[in-house]
Amino acid sequence: MANVLTDLAADLYKAADTVGRELVGITPSVTINAGSEAVAQGDTIRAHFTRPSSLVDVTPSMTIPEGTDQTIDNKTMTLDQAKAVQIPWTGEDMKHVNNGSGFDTIYGDQIAQAMRALTNQIESDLAIELYTNATRGVGVAGDTPFSSNFNEVAQLRKILIDNGMPTDDGLASMVINSTAGVNLRNLAQLQKANEAGNDRLLRQGHY
Repeated sequence: MANVLTDLAADLYKAADTVGRELVGITPSVTINAGSEAVAQGDTIRAHFTRPSSLVDVTPSMTIPEGTDQTIDNKTMTLDQAKAVQIPWTGEDMKHVNNGSGFDTIYGDQIAQAMRALTNQIESDLAIELYTNATRGVGVAGDTPFSSNFNEVAQLRKILIDNGMPTDDGLASMVINSTAGVNLRNLAQLQKANEAGNDRLLRQGHY
């Protein structure tokens, strides 16, 4: 005859929730100037913008010539959004869940989901800004690039260089979706270690 302890046995929980993160490529590819100064919502942020220089003839003289006047322009942007994720907990709630899964486990997952939501919002806003302010594009709208070659990369770089993009700071990047990534990884040139320069794509699936 066995003892009946059902009413005394606590439920068992295991932290099995792994928070997945969406692909983020635009956010780390833009210039971020995150100072300690807070900007209020609706404030205008200005960044200086220098014009192209003008050449002048050099005339031999006993005195140092005065420089020509220059006008320094500025570009502006406005902080038009302020987003937050609220995670309310009371002392009783914390004590209650500590009898099961544990507050730290649940709260950690909530923080991960909060960062996921904020990151996705930033990525979406940046994508809209880039799309609406782009000078021009290449390829056919609706077609996935890199179906047979990666000529689009050279064409995109040409547009950026023609627009005056710096080429010596190493900050240029290309952001593609997973479908274009599949096409790119399937190109024979990148699969061959002797042509790609290494075997990382062949062995690991990425550079």
